[in-house]
Amino acid sequence: MQRRQSQRQVTEHETPWTLAINGITMGVMSNVPQTREQMIQKKFAKTLAYRAGALPAYHLLCNRDTLTVVTFHRVMPAAERNSTDADPLWTISTELFGAVLSFLARHYNPVTLSDVLASRMGRRALPRRAVLITFDDGWRDNLDYAYPLLRRFGMPAALFTTTEILDEKSVCWWQEVLLWALRTGRRTVRELNLDAREDEAGSGIAPELALLLRYSELESSRRIELLEPLTSELEQRQVRAQMLDSGSLSDLAAGGVEIGVHGATHLPLTALADPADDLARSRSKIALCTKLAQPVSLSFPHGRYDQRVLDAARRLGFKLLFSSDAIVNPCPGGWLPSDIIGRIPIYADAIISSGEHLSAPALAAWQFRRSHRLTA
Repeated sequence: MQRRQSQRQVTEHETPWTLAINGITMGVMSNVPQTREQMIQKKFAKTLAYRAGALPAYHLLCNRDTLTVVTFHRVMPAAERNSTDADPLWTISTELFGAVLSFLARHYNPVTLSDVLASRMGRRALPRRAVLITFDDGWRDNLDYAYPLLRRFGMPAALFTTTEILDEKSVCWWQEVLLWALRTGRRTVRELNLDAREDEAGSGIAPELALLLRYSELESSRRIELLEPLTSELEQRQVRAQMLDSGSLSDLAAGGVEIGVHGATHLPLTALADPADDLARSRSKIALCTKLAQPVSLSFPHGRYDQRVLDAARRLGFKLLFSSDAIVNPCPGGWLPSDIIGRIPIYADAIISSGEHLSAPALAAWQFRRSHRLTA
C-alpha cells in the first residue's frame, strides 16, 4: 500500500530514559534482513523491556495524550482459517484475538467511534491512552466470531464495510477469488490479465490492484464466467458465505458496532474517475441497511488516498478519515487535531510466541513505539 508523503513529524522530547527504550526496542518494525541470532537477541530485548516494566512505563508516559487505532480484517478459529484458505496475513485466530483484546483492555482505555468524532468536533475529550478497534471490508466472520468476543470483553468496535458485498449472490466475493488465486499460486498476474496495457507500466499501481480494476470494468456475467473455475474451487472450501449481507450488517449495527464507509466497490479511490460517487453510494447503502443516519466516517480502501480523494470526502461531509498509516495519533488534552487518523494493523506473525499464543512483549513493542504524527 502506498502511503501519503505530506505528513508533519511531531518531535518527541527525548530524555536519556526514552533514548534507552529506543535502543532496547530499535528495529522492531525494521524490514532489514536479520540473522537468527539477531532475531533471538531482539526477542529477548523486547521480553526484558516488557517484563521489567520499561515498555509499559514508556507507554504510560509517552502515549498519554494519544489515540491508537488498531485494524483487523478476519477473525476465525485457526482450523477454519486453514481449511478455508483465508488470507494468513489478514486473518487471526479467535484465540489470538481474545488475547489481544485482553492486552488492549489492560494497557488502554477503549473508546467508540462516536467518542473519536466527539473529540474531533470539540464536544468531548478522549481519555488518556485511548484505543479504538476497527475492522475493514465486511467479512461474515466479524459477526460470527469477533463480535461475541468483543461483547465478552466489553470492547466497542467500528466496522468499515464496502457495500458491493451486501448484494453478493455467490458464497465467495469475486475480489477475494482473484487475490486467493494469486497468493496461492493457482494463477499468475499474466494468466489472469485480460489485455496487457502498456500504459499501466510505471503507473504506481500494484499488479493485483490493477487486476481488480480491470475485472471491475467487466459486465458481472462476464466476470462470473471468467472466474467460475476458481470460484467453484474456493467455494468448496467454505463453511458459510464469506461476506456480510444487508441483514447481518443490520444485526451488527443493532448490537452496537458502529458502521463506517469503506467504499462501494472496494477499489482504490485514487484510481477512480469519481471517488465522490463511490463514497456517496456506499454511505447511502449503509444508511438504508442499518436504518441509521448516514455515516460520517470512512477508511480508505487499500489504504490509498491523495489530495483529490481527501477533497471529495470532505465535500461530502465526512468528518473522520481513517488511513492505513501505521502511526499513533497525537491528542493533546484529549482533543483530536486532524481528521486524518492513522491505524496500526494487527498481523499474527508479528505478535505470536508459538502456535496461536500471544507474545505480550511483541505486541507491546509493535504498538507502543510507533511514531506520533499529525497528518494535514
